[in-house]
This record gives sequence, structure tokens and C-alpha cells, in this order.
Amino acid sequence: GGEYLPEGLKDRLLAMAAPYIPLDGVNEKGLSVGVLQLSIPPTNQDRGLTDITTTAAIRMILDKCATVDEAVEMLGQYDMHASANACYHFQIADAQGQSVVVEYIEDEMSLVYSETPYQWCTNFILTEGAYFNNGGGQDRYQSLAEDLDACGGVLESESQAMEFLSNCQNPTHLGDEGQQTGTLWSAVYNNTDAALTLCLKTDYETVYTYSLSD
Repeated sequence: GGEYLPEGLKDRLLAMAAPYIPLDGVNEKGLSVGVLQLSIPPTNQDRGLTDITTTAAIRMILDKCATVDEAVEMLGQYDMHASANACYHFQIADAQGQSVVVEYIEDEMSLVYSETPYQWCTNFILTEGAYFNNGGGQDRYQSLAEDLDACGGVLESESQAMEFLSNCQNPTHLGDEGQQTGTLWSAVYNNTDAALTLCLKTDYETVYTYSLSD
């Protein structure tokens, strides 16, 4: 509604653009998606299909899909051009308990499913081949593996999930060009309830909660 619009032209333009640049989210069907940056060559598919960018893909998945299979099918109908001249992989999960990591290896889409009933990823390639393990975050990946294995992938609460994210945090700091990097936010999505638990940067004492059922 208009009563929620920010003041000033610049802020209003940013508010109008915000829906088209999501980096993760959950929809009313309980489908969630997140994206992580990788360090292999940028994705630029050219199969003669309609072009799409990373953030636009997330917007479309959240707007139109209810399951992992639907999201994978939709991504396959477009030529991916990774945002910011980079490469990324998506992790997608649904309310039925399905999960997949979607990667683009030399402009070919690769689907990585877990051998366990639960799945996790950080910022390195999971697809077997020349780029396997390329990237960073192996220490954070191992931290998650240990936490998830210890409970068999069955978490008692959103608080426990946030604790796992805290355990594998990348402390925020200024990068070489003065930009802030590290863990800028931690989001736990409840796919069954279509709800979000959020902590900004590494302040795990301040917790925000949102629900699409409210």
C-alpha cells in the first residue's frame, strides 16, 4: 500500500526494484531458495532461449513454483546469465522435504541431490568433475555436516537451526575495496509453515520472525 512507500525519489526507486533482486526467500507453498556465489567462470548460457539473470530466476521460482521439481523444470526453460558477471549455485527445498543444489558448469545445468535425507552447501562446487571442490567455505560446510549428522538432520526448532548457522558463520569485515563482507544475514526458513527467522550480520541475539500465514 501507498502508506508504506519510503520518502524521496531514490528510496522509492530502490523499493520498486527490491522485488526483482532477492537473494533468498520462501513462498506461500513452502518452497524456499537461496543462492551462493562461486569462483568458477561466469554463467552465460546461449541456447536460443529467453534470457534470465540470477535474481530474476529467484523471483520467478518464488512467484510460480511449489516444488523442487517445478523449480528445476522452470530453470531449464531459460538461458541463465549470472548477475554481476559471476557464477552461483542455488539450493532449493520444498515443503515435501525435497532438496536440490543447482549448479552451472561450463554453462550446463547440473543437479546435485544428497545421499542423505538432508542437504547443505556453502560456496564451492559440488558437481563431480574438473571444478569439484572449487571455491571456499569447506570449513563451514564441515561444521554444518557435523551438526546435521549429530541430529540425523532432524532439528528440534528454528533456534537450533540458527545455532547451526551461527556455528558456521563467516565474521563480517571490510574487504579489500572497503565493502562489507562475511555473513551479512542468516535466514532459517520453515517450509511447512512458510515462515522466516532472521538474524542480521552476526548478531544472533537479535532475532526477527515473519510468517506468510499471519
